[in-house]
Amino acid sequence: MNRTGLPDIWSAAPAGLGYPPGHAFHLHKNLYGFQHSPRAFYDAFSEFLIEKLKLVRCTYDKTLFKRVMRSGVPYISLHVDDALVVCSGEEALTEFHKDGAETYDLSSVGDATLHLGLTISYDRKNGILSLGNANSIEQLAERFNIPLDTTCSPLSPFPKPRMRLYPSAITGEHHVGLREHQAYGAAVGSLNWLATTNRPDLAFAVSQLARHLATPTQNHVSATSQPCSTR
Repeated sequence: MNRTGLPDIWSAAPAGLGYPPGHAFHLHKNLYGFQHSPRAFYDAFSEFLIEKLKLVRCTYDKTLFKRVMRSGVPYISLHVDDALVVCSGEEALTEFHKDGAETYDLSSVGDATLHLGLTISYDRKNGILSLGNANSIEQLAERFNIPLDTTCSPLSPFPKPRMRLYPSAITGEHHVGLREHQAYGAAVGSLNWLATTNRPDLAFAVSQLARHLATPTQNHVSATSQPCSTR
């Protein structure tokens, strides 16, 4: 174990460098693409935020940091190497960016419009900020052959409100084949991601689908292909 608490990393010597078979490199730091690289970057960058920029990490969400300054309060949400900075004013944003740029190569792209698959839109006249993921839903629908209906109720992807699904032990249906079984699990996982981001209205439907991940029937598979709203 190294000083960060991560396992030591060894890499087989690349072919063509002249090293005898069986030799390996002992790396002093993680490289992009390694299993532990995201954790290593988070540890290094969060230490920089806390020690250098004097931010405080949220007790309940380890990816959220904030700092109270005279110019305002900046918040930063960190997901691996994607960061979203929200400040209470332009002055606080400028000061925060200046302090951080002394160590990291930071860039400001203006108002955020896309973050981790979520679209962000602003209605400054009415003071409304909206989050959406229509692009992700459209990609999911195309991948799993789920029809989109912009006129259907956004409360559930099921054809009937609070529709319930029953196991094969009750219905007597046969289990689907391996390929459909794998596709069913992938579809439920993707729908669960939507339910835990900004589509909590899908939570009940996903909970019903998830109960049958081990032994799905054709009826369960068909339930994932019901029209789903992008709203």
